Amino acid sequence: MKANGLSVSTAGGLVSAYLGRSHLYEIHDDSKLMLDILRSEKILMVRGTGFNWSDPDHFRVVTLPWASQLENAIERLGNFLVSYKQ
Repeated sequence: MKANGLSVSTAGGLVSAYLGRSHLYEIHDDSKLMLDILRSEKILMVRGTGFNWSDPDHFRVVTLPWASQLENAIERLGNFLVSYKQ
């Protein structure tokens, strides 16, 4: 799965994503990012700092829906990040 500036890898029921181009999106607070994505796109994810990751450039998703729903969510996430500023 690919989206603008995201590196996404899967392992079983867990998807881990890296915002390798987080500087392009001006993301400084991953808690705020997750809440803003939830409010705007209705996608619930866990911030990387919730897993003791020190930088705001990772997040995780548990993959319970169908693959097509995840593809749609990743595409919507990419669209959201294009114009997202904190």
